[in-house]
Amino acid sequence: MRLTTVTNGKFFFNAVNLINSYKEKSFNEEILFFGFDLTKEHYDYLHRKYGDQIRAEEIEDVCGHAKDPRLFFYKVYAIKKSMDLRTPFLYLDAAHEIVKPTTTLKEDIANRDGRLIIPYGSEMLKNKYWVTQKCFEKTGCDSQKYHEASQYAAGIQAWEWSEEHQRFVDEMYNLMMDIDIAGPPGSHQYPDGTSSPCIEHRHDQSVFSLLITKYGFCQDFDLDIAHKYGDQQTLLGPFNQNSGYVSDPSKMVIEIRKTKFVDYSLMQLI
Repeated sequence: MRLTTVTNGKFFFNAVNLINSYKEKSFNEEILFFGFDLTKEHYDYLHRKYGDQIRAEEIEDVCGHAKDPRLFFYKVYAIKKSMDLRTPFLYLDAAHEIVKPTTTLKEDIANRDGRLIIPYGSEMLKNKYWVTQKCFEKTGCDSQKYHEASQYAAGIQAWEWSEEHQRFVDEMYNLMMDIDIAGPPGSHQYPDGTSSPCIEHRHDQSVFSLLITKYGFCQDFDLDIAHKYGDQQTLLGPFNQNSGYVSDPSKMVIEIRKTKFVDYSLMQLI
């Protein structure tokens, strides 16, 4: 199963760490790497280190915010390009790390209709708190069903190819081309005003979560899956404090954002 990831210069070595963990503890097959705001030296480094195993490409300027690090269109771009290859893939954000062998991942995907998508399953992690009203309206998802549905973690996804999955990703890609749907940046607290329940817009995760409901892909919160692949920081965070969720690090297979706060700024390309 192919690994797909995307990064800019700030998280380049996080992505290298992720790739190394994939080679050591996962399928060690093709790596599809997308970059933006990288130099020729970055790409040369990848090709020296991983040879023909890696396909490294620059994000294309297909819309005005394609490379805006605050709006996350680049993630949807990478997922779309990977889905277009019509073979199974695992998408992971660059700061994640595979910490144990992914021995049950293919089985977990097959048991969930050919996709691994992970709900948060908490009252405060419903769409109504993390999607702007404009996004609800412009995606055609402005009803109680969508407002009350769960958010899903967008930084970890695994897909088998199917026509339905292709339609899902194509629609997500096309919607995220619209700046009114992708934005505003996450630094805008209460983007619809303090009288609205929306605390912050979550960009690709907002659209991803709405389409999961639209396509009937919703899954119940699964404790075993959450232990292995879940967003532990969010599941244990203040917005999930009354859920009763307890982490079990011994079962963790992929650690979300493990290297996000590691400073690689002093490392030089070699």
